[in-house]
Amino acid sequence: MVDGGTLLVGLGSAAGGLLRRFLAGMEEALVDWVDVDATVSTFIVNVAGSFVIGVIAGLPAAALSDEHRLFFGAGMCGGFTALSSFSVETMLLLRAGDTRMAAANILVSTLAGFAAAGLGLAAAGLLWGG
Repeated sequence: MVDGGTLLVGLGSAAGGLLRRFLAGMEEALVDWVDVDATVSTFIVNVAGSFVIGVIAGLPAAALSDEHRLFFGAGMCGGFTALSSFSVETMLLLRAGDTRMAAANILVSTLAGFAAAGLGLAAAGLLWGG
């Protein structure tokens, strides 16, 4: 039998995945219009997700229940962000011989993700006095 927490993570992950798919449709239009690379959109999604999960982690218990943390944090952010996409896109860059871009993708994505998570934690602290 599935417990309530597992169900919340599953539902949140489905919601995050659907949001990611919706944004992918918008990305396809943007790629045609502005010539944005898929790596850039994955980067944006991962940084945004890192910020949101930072906010969630930084909120005091009174501001967000454990159930909401499971749904939005592990579930929705987990389904929304794209570590697997980041990984395969980086490997394809390496396979194509573009080691500089692959290294830049790893470095910038990792640093930006940490920075966004830190900003999210700081924002939660400022907004909720934590």
